[in-house]
Amino acid sequence: MLLAYQRRRARGAPDATVEQLIALGEGERVEFKATARWNTRSGARDARMEDEVAITVAGFMNAAGGTLLLGVDDDGTVRGLDEDLAMAPGHNRDGLELWLRSMLAERLGRAVTADAAIAFEDVDGRTVCRVDVAPAARPVFVGSTGGARAADFHVRTGNATRRLLTDEALEYERRRWP
Repeated sequence: MLLAYQRRRARGAPDATVEQLIALGEGERVEFKATARWNTRSGARDARMEDEVAITVAGFMNAAGGTLLLGVDDDGTVRGLDEDLAMAPGHNRDGLELWLRSMLAERLGRAVTADAAIAFEDVDGRTVCRVDVAPAARPVFVGSTGGARAADFHVRTGNATRRLLTDEALEYERRRWP
């Protein structure tokens, strides 16, 4: 029941299946990421992959909401999340969801990420993680990991997530949250 409510709030494509979202391709409210933590080129865990997940979720929150599919290449090929699952606590979906929620809460804040809907589905025998994100009631900033205290503002525009400079972020905030 809660998952259905969260998906309806997301305003992405809450009634579409993962297969339908893949067939439609990336757009203003749908983004594909091959992995959440694993760099397919280097063959190792990469914090930059985690950054991209947090940035995409914040971008959706600062715009109209949307759906992030993890385990799907940009061209729509389902690759699955085997490497991410192997790094997750317990090496299973539950552990990956716990890590993902914790990372998003740390980077974006607990309050704004509490109602993100996270679900796993099998597509072509491979695991895909679906993250449905509602638009935020206030600006959401992406905090850095580690010791440095910094935060950036990102917004989804078309089929890309863009970082706005301070003056651009202030102007966007005035228009988006009057």
